[in-house]
Amino acid sequence: MRRRLLIYCFSILFVTSLATAQVLPSQTDLYNISLDKLKNITKDSLKTQLIKLQQTTNDQSDLLQLLHKNLLEVSIGDQYLGLQNLENLSSRYPDNYDVWNTYAWALFIAGQPDKSLIANDKCIAIHARQLGGSDHLFRKMALSATGKLPVKEITQLKTDDYYDFLVLQTITGNSDSLLNQIHYLLYNRLVFLPQQDSITGRLLLDAGDLIAKKTDRNLGVEYYALAIKNDSSLIQAVKTRTDFIEDGKRSVKSTFNWASAIWAIPLVAMAVIGAAFMKSQKQ
Repeated sequence: MRRRLLIYCFSILFVTSLATAQVLPSQTDLYNISLDKLKNITKDSLKTQLIKLQQTTNDQSDLLQLLHKNLLEVSIGDQYLGLQNLENLSSRYPDNYDVWNTYAWALFIAGQPDKSLIANDKCIAIHARQLGGSDHLFRKMALSATGKLPVKEITQLKTDDYYDFLVLQTITGNSDSLLNQIHYLLYNRLVFLPQQDSITGRLLLDAGDLIAKKTDRNLGVEYYALAIKNDSSLIQAVKTRTDFIEDGKRSVKSTFNWASAIWAIPLVAMAVIGAAFMKSQKQ
């Protein structure tokens, strides 16, 4: 009877300890690779790529390789030559999505967002059935660059009230898909656009918001830090977010400490029962 009672008590304590442990925040690393890529982009590797492509790529080369070469030309080489080549390719391949997508990016990088919207129309027409894809996010980014759309409306996340967004709000649509699209835009901007600006800063902030809501608030804070580096006007927005997350950590720690103290009492009691049981067995 005593043995059954002992096993029963220990089982209750084990299950309760698991439930208490779930109070601690998750530490998933789902999007760490993407963040590392964004942090470690260097122009030196691009220069090496361009030199190699200039030596080996011609009109008979693989189309994607040719497109990449001309996008690099626009970014760090002969901008006029790169744009001219991409314009010619768009005439040769009028129904090729990759050609128009690259041409749209090249025009945007060259500081011609209005013209990039025209090329982007071709992308959307080719992918007419794709709703809410990177084509549409690119369009909002280009509209923002022309002053026709507020920066914070590019992704249309409703984050003015951070508590409401993080705790109460349900995200409509596929948030993983949206995050991938943001990463795509960010990667191209950070690779091919040397300047830091409000669009890059906002995209980093929005990516951090999505990650903080879905997976890991600590990882979201890392995105926020990178957002400030690109747009210092986001300092207050980031402070609001980090303060809320830090307050949550303190609350969780306090709850965990309180729960640990509560369960220390039955643990001590079980230790006494166990010792008494062992003593009776010896007798």
